[in-house]
Amino acid sequence: MWTQPAGDVKLLVELATDPESLPSPDGVALEVVRILEDPYASINELEETIATDPGLTAKLLGAANSGLFSPGQQVSSIQRAAMLLGLRSLRVLALSFTLSSAIPRTGDFGSFPLKEFWQRSVTNAVIARKLALQVSPTVADDAYVAGLLGHVGRYALASQAPEANKSTGAPWPDSTTERLALGFATDSLSRALLDGWGVPDSVGQAIERRSDREDLDPTPLVLVLRAALAAEQMLADQGSDHSHWGQMVAVAAELEVSEQDLEQLMLAAEMEIIEFGSLLELHLGPIGIENILERLRVAEMIEPAPDPRIGRRAASIVAGIRATVDATTGLVDRAGFETCLAQITDDRRAQSRPGRVGLILLEIDRPGQEMEPVMVDLAPLLVDAVRSRDVVGRVGLRQLAIALTETTTTESWELAQRLCRDIPIRLLQYPDLEVAAGVTTVADRHLEADLTITIAANALDQALERGSGQVVVDEP
Repeated sequence: MWTQPAGDVKLLVELATDPESLPSPDGVALEVVRILEDPYASINELEETIATDPGLTAKLLGAANSGLFSPGQQVSSIQRAAMLLGLRSLRVLALSFTLSSAIPRTGDFGSFPLKEFWQRSVTNAVIARKLALQVSPTVADDAYVAGLLGHVGRYALASQAPEANKSTGAPWPDSTTERLALGFATDSLSRALLDGWGVPDSVGQAIERRSDREDLDPTPLVLVLRAALAAEQMLADQGSDHSHWGQMVAVAAELEVSEQDLEQLMLAAEMEIIEFGSLLELHLGPIGIENILERLRVAEMIEPAPDPRIGRRAASIVAGIRATVDATTGLVDRAGFETCLAQITDDRRAQSRPGRVGLILLEIDRPGQEMEPVMVDLAPLLVDAVRSRDVVGRVGLRQLAIALTETTTTESWELAQRLCRDIPIRLLQYPDLEVAAGVTTVADRHLEADLTITIAANALDQALERGSGQVVVDEP
């Protein structure tokens, strides 16, 4: 067991974060970091610098076209990536690639395996970003960086102070074990390193707070990182420790994400983890997330999911109601949708929950062509695009509706914009697809299903007059 006087803790931290003894960005990577730290630097300057490193350029474009970051359009240049992703996301990607390039991909430091370090880091980054996009999109970029680089403190300890690292008793001890053995947690080392590398302090703070269970006022970013850390641990031990799933569900509940939504997020993450691993020149291979979740389901840790075509909230409401499901798409029909909308309102009033209910009315058309195959393929895409507590229904020959159980006008408008942009891209097998949307949000006390649909229909009519891809918001 490694022992040290109390005053040596500071010395150990200094050793583990010593820039002279740790790999750090150099060359093009160092210049990229400098530009990213300069608030007055231009995108042209960043593009010119990145262009001198073909490897970094390829990674950035690969990431920009990946499922995790893709805006739904082909990205073929750094300048276009900045336009479509936003400069902040581009900065995050450039920063993560340049900083991670300073850490070896293979080898071991005693009992510390670098392959597992990278497997955990990429897993954490992908799940953190995907979860953040659902609950707090403004922190999605920070969540990605924190996930990818949150374990650099553990790497620093293993490489610079191996005896101290061995004293923790395992390659991946929890923060409590680290504090007992070392006097601090390696998340604090991660924060110190990232601060030295110019990463925003909000990221380092969230990393340091993610394992602090006594933190009674966690930010959305901290909660996202806690859930991602539990997911990483669950996948690392192949689900043998059921408590990790329980931790994920508990944290997700604080973020108002259901267990079923969490399961779907995990299933969707596997290919993106492998994809991002390849961008970092890692060969991660299959993780087997579906098998892990199935073992948890057999152990009765996960509730069985209802018919995915209808959506979980609608399935629980329409059970036992005759003729309420559209036979073609499996979605609730107009009568069923109005029933769901009324039930949502009753539930919220009973719980005395203030706020607004949103309604998006979409019209999808392919002039002169049969629409039923389009509706069949589109229905599951819409169910996947919303939360489990929301409801998707078919309310007309070419019209689909989404009831958002708790939202704001801005959130509803942004979702409608994203759907109008993404639907033609996701359904490329149907050329010349036209999409428009009408949006309304109403306070619970004013909500009547017929009236709300009428308001959204009026907004949709205005959008159709303006042309395909248009979204109009109308409020009572």
